Amino acid sequence: FRSIARESLKGKWGLAVITGLVAALLGGLGAEGLDVKLNLDISNNNVSFAVAGQTILSTSGELSDKLSLILAGSAFYIAIAAIVMAALYFVLGSIVAVGYSRFNLDLVDRRESAIETLFHYFNNWKATAAARLLRSLYIFLWALLFIIPGIIASYSYAMTDYILAEHPDMTASEAIERSKEMMSG
Repeated sequence: FRSIARESLKGKWGLAVITGLVAALLGGLGAEGLDVKLNLDISNNNVSFAVAGQTILSTSGELSDKLSLILAGSAFYIAIAAIVMAALYFVLGSIVAVGYSRFNLDLVDRRESAIETLFHYFNNWKATAAARLLRSLYIFLWALLFIIPGIIASYSYAMTDYILAEHPDMTASEAIERSKEMMSG
């Protein structure tokens, strides 16, 4: 397998690395997504904003009382905007994950590989998002039975994106079921 992978990447290392980085930034790798934190502390007039663990903005008590009240009043709208952005990021990440799977399959099959493949499955956004949601839900539920079943479930559903990449007409449930069959044993 290692020699097949090296042969597939011959002359395409740069494209593969850049495509992987773009996929990671767009939420296609991993289920967590980008870590964004907004902290409003009205009592101390403090606001901090961090992305991926790096603080972008911190006021350290330098806010005026009026600005502090405006931020407090808009916290509900900020929360709604964050939920909408998280949902959009989830859907985009689902699409990109299946596109990244297609990119990797193209590399191995010696087909023309391009970074645009990441966005090839926008027409199937419902199936890709449903598959990611169901897979995450199933893994979470299995993990409630003492972590080990959750780990086994994550391996069981690992091929879902690849199956959707090869068979875009499949539903999310069919792809997950097919992944379970493939990974059995």
